[in-house]
Formats: sequence, structure tokens, C-alpha cells
Amino acid sequence: MTSLRGIVTALALCFLPAAAPAAPPGPPPPARPTPPTTTFRGGAGKVLETRQYEGYTYLRVKMGEKEVWAAGPQTTVARGDSVVLSPGITMTSFWSEAYHRSFDVIYFVSSIQVAGAKAVAAAPPTAGPLPKPEGGKTVEEIVLGREDLRGQVVVVRAHVSKAVTAILERNWLHLEDGTGGPGSNDLTVTTTDAAAVGDTVIVRGRVALDRDFGSGYRYDVMLEDAKVSKE
Repeated sequence: MTSLRGIVTALALCFLPAAAPAAPPGPPPPARPTPPTTTFRGGAGKVLETRQYEGYTYLRVKMGEKEVWAAGPQTTVARGDSVVLSPGITMTSFWSEAYHRSFDVIYFVSSIQVAGAKAVAAAPPTAGPLPKPEGGKTVEEIVLGREDLRGQVVVVRAHVSKAVTAILERNWLHLEDGTGGPGSNDLTVTTTDAAAVGDTVIVRGRVALDRDFGSGYRYDVMLEDAKVSKE
């Protein structure tokens, strides 16, 4: 079972000063523990169990011949519903302090779609690009001008088109403002602030390039440690 407390304890032990005199060489110390993650490709199944907790929906889902646990943004879903889970990440030996249990395997997904329910619209509610905030940039300007903006703090006004909370100790938002095309019309943001799909927000964050968090979480450009305010 892997938990944040265990990781911190293990790291502290790794840096304790050595005793004197030096002891004869022994076996190498164990590798520092990290929560194993892999990519989850998504899938569909029937809900066997569900619980809502602090903005998250936890599901036990029958997918083919196996049962799996998944968690995603809060969604109205009931036992017996057929659902489609979006791609996400797989966490193993994951301890949830809030849920007070350990999951051998759990999939963290960006959306849970209930069969027969309308998907949440990700497109901006108004036509055309949003006006830039004073001194700010558009999504397209940030994506295409990323090399010149590396390390700078920028401001952008946009709609939240996707939101995933509490992954790798941060919230992940995808922003669109009506500018750009394929490859330049979406910007990922990490933040500790909360926002929901459809919110119009002002975001201030530092431009980071070529960030790779593993498990398929790789970004050519993103805004990190952003401050998000709703309009």
C-alpha cells in the first residue's frame, strides 16, 4: 500500500546521517517508493456501486468479465446505469485519506458519461473568441508563442472545457477561448483552485514547456501553479 505519508517517511530515512565508524558494506537500500501509474484507455460497463465524495464520483463498474474501480468528476449516476469512462491514468496501491481505504487498482478519468444522458458541452456558450483580459494573451497566442513565453507569467480569459480534480495533488483544467485550430485551441492548466466545465475564468500562470508527468501526461506547453478566478 502506497500513501503520501509512507513516501515522506521513506524519503526521510534515505537522508539520515550515516553512523560512525562506517559499517561493512551491506545490501543496497530499497528503491524509494513511488505510486505506480499507467495509462487507462477508457471503456464501458455497468455500475455495480457508486458513492459521491467531495466533488468526486467513485464507481465500481462491471467491464466485460472483470470489475473495476474508477473515479472522476462528480456525475449523477445510479447503480445499474451503463457508463462510458474516458481515458485516464491507472493508480495501483492507492490510499485515499478521504475515502479511508486502499485501492489495489483504481482508474482516474476525466469524464463519466451515463448512457442516455446528455454530454456536458465543452464548447464556449457564445460564438467567436473571448476578449483578452487587460495585458493578457489568447490560448492560441500562448500555444504558438510558447518558446518566447517560456517561464513567463501570462493571463488568459477562457472557458473550462475539461476539469479533473486531485490528480498528482493538483487540479487539471483544459481551457478554450474560441481562438486557434487543431493543435492550438486548447491549453492545459494545473492549479489548486476549483473550476467546473463551462465556467468562464481568468487564469494567471507560468508558461512551462515539455512537461512529462508519466502515464501519458505529457504537454508541449501548459500553465503551472495557476491562479484561477471565475467571472
